[in-house]
Amino acid sequence: MIEYSAQFYFLGLMFFGALVCSWLLTRIVLSLALRFGWTAKANSRSSHVGQLAFGGGISIILVSLLTWGVLSLPMSQIQLVVLVSVLVLAVVSWFDDLNNLPSGLRFVVHIGVVGVCLFVLPGEQRVLPFEFPLLADRVLAGFFWLWFINLFNFMDGIDGLAGVETVFVAFGVVVIGVLVGLGPEWNLLAVLISGAALGFLPWNWHKARIMLGDLGSVPLGFLLGFLLIQLSLAGNWVAALILPSYFVADATITILRRMVRGEEFWHPHRTHFYQRASSASQGHDRVVVRVILTNIVLLGAAVMSLFQPLWAGLIAAVSIGVILYFLSRMAGAKV
Repeated sequence: MIEYSAQFYFLGLMFFGALVCSWLLTRIVLSLALRFGWTAKANSRSSHVGQLAFGGGISIILVSLLTWGVLSLPMSQIQLVVLVSVLVLAVVSWFDDLNNLPSGLRFVVHIGVVGVCLFVLPGEQRVLPFEFPLLADRVLAGFFWLWFINLFNFMDGIDGLAGVETVFVAFGVVVIGVLVGLGPEWNLLAVLISGAALGFLPWNWHKARIMLGDLGSVPLGFLLGFLLIQLSLAGNWVAALILPSYFVADATITILRRMVRGEEFWHPHRTHFYQRASSASQGHDRVVVRVILTNIVLLGAAVMSLFQPLWAGLIAAVSIGVILYFLSRMAGAKV
């Protein structure tokens, strides 16, 4: 009991410390963005009006990674690889924010960092719940991880949405990680990301003054995907599926619909459930509040999956169906 109390006290302290530091740093980044013209003008495919500062994601990345790196010294090989991979993604994504890099170049970088991280994963434990050969397991895990990185970027389209998802997924990893004895280094990383994302949210809540940008959404998709892989490696793959399931469902269903219609699904668009709902409601916060309520249910279902995985999966599936239904109703679409 004493050990658990000390662990929760430490993680709680890290959470609130990251929150405060991220709030302050985002304020500084916002000032710099306005000074140097790091702003994006709304277009026909965006869900914003006017110009909005970008690059706010750097506050989450810097606060969480710097704190994690210092407290993790000396770092293991996998920790060092994750740290370097995030820095590479952040630099490439920042140039993409500024200059719109070719999609092929971005994807090659994504494949590279995912491949290296999967290669250095320790042990013979499988990521997926199947008795595949180790190489097949890693290749399939890499495919899903790459999809998660990109869908997380796709879903960063309205005020507060990606920030809220980051808070809940990372916090969910902490809760499950403490319960099942996940490595303390990953619990620490997750709680720092969750706290830093919450500190960013006041600046990103509707109407936002600054957004994550690719600099934030791509590295965060990578980090959250890695933490979910750690849960799965520890045998908690149902929880790993449940925690991000709203983002996965919205993005995947939307892309599949566009493919069926013969559309160029890799191009920017405004047909995600959340985008159509926010356009119709004229308020991003109305959509995000519903996502928050759904994520509360998903967090509970993820914890429940440790004891009743079948019922937990059913509850998660129903909750996803409910939110997609209501978002379609908000958009005035027939389900």
